[in-house]
Amino acid sequence: MNIVEVFFGVRAIIGPFLVSYFLTKDVDWKWLYVVAATLCVVLIIMALFAKYPETKKSSEEQINIKRTLKMVKDRYALGFSLGAFLYVSIEAAIYVWMPTLIADYDGNFLFIVTYALPIFFVLRAGGRFLGAWMMANFDWTVVLTISSFAILLCYAFSFINETATVVLLPLS
Repeated sequence: MNIVEVFFGVRAIIGPFLVSYFLTKDVDWKWLYVVAATLCVVLIIMALFAKYPETKKSSEEQINIKRTLKMVKDRYALGFSLGAFLYVSIEAAIYVWMPTLIADYDGNFLFIVTYALPIFFVLRAGGRFLGAWMMANFDWTVVLTISSFAILLCYAFSFINETATVVLLPLS
């Protein structure tokens, strides 16, 4: 899962980098949408010509809404889903809210402010590679606990002052 997520991370690096670059060059915001639309057309064309593997059914059990709702009773499936929901919510809050929070910063780390989103996504993708390696070589519960605690510390200490916020939120 971590390795697959890295490829999504690459996409997440390019978008914020373009936004940051356009902002530093005072490019009209409409050009961002031109670039995004062009990339979408390229991806559609690539998808049309891609060869997809055949789907192999691993079970004869029918997939339907009733079967899906039965999984809600499984505390492990519910816990996993809740964890994934919270993770995505926090991640989205960081990349949506962080640029506004640090926009008025005028300290020694202006480079980080300018490229906070690309830095966040580069570190996120790198963390996925590191996470995949760590999960293969260490007990996953220990890796998850230490990683979650480190992220919590980044969030908690980011409120000390503006410089801490500028450094720790992208690091999170």
